[in-house]
Amino acid sequence: REKVYNIHMTEEKKDINLVHIVLGHSYLFYFAGLLVAVLFDTFNHIPIMNMRSDNQLGLILLIAGTILILWAQKTTRTGHHRKSELPYTRFARGPYTITRSPTHMGIGIMLLGLSFIFNSLALLVSTMLCFFITRYIFIRKEEKLLVDRYGDDYRAYQKKVRM
Repeated sequence: REKVYNIHMTEEKKDINLVHIVLGHSYLFYFAGLLVAVLFDTFNHIPIMNMRSDNQLGLILLIAGTILILWAQKTTRTGHHRKSELPYTRFARGPYTITRSPTHMGIGIMLLGLSFIFNSLALLVSTMLCFFITRYIFIRKEEKLLVDRYGDDYRAYQKKVRM
């Protein structure tokens, strides 16, 4: 049944589905990193700081990351790309004018906040590793798919919005 469904999908929907699959895998990678860090921290807690954890900074980062993700989701839901738009404005809306991967940035900021809230070196290291691994593996795959789909328009956007 899945093969029949895929036969009737347009190329654009197939491209978008592939992008979403790559994104889904990257989010699962973050989740796996979080689980590993929590398990490690449960049995061998190593604090980031010798003093009380910085709950205020952690809470600010947690809220900021959440807002960034919600803003990105709202932008992608409402931002229909028209062929007539300039290459930059076609992709650069909302948080996408600041970073090409606001959901990944938001997840990283949220987990950084949790690292401070729980004063956990394991969570901090896991967050940093997951951030760089998703940046250099999953986001590269996603962007290759977007370049294949949108060509020079997406390349122009990449030059304007660096990260």
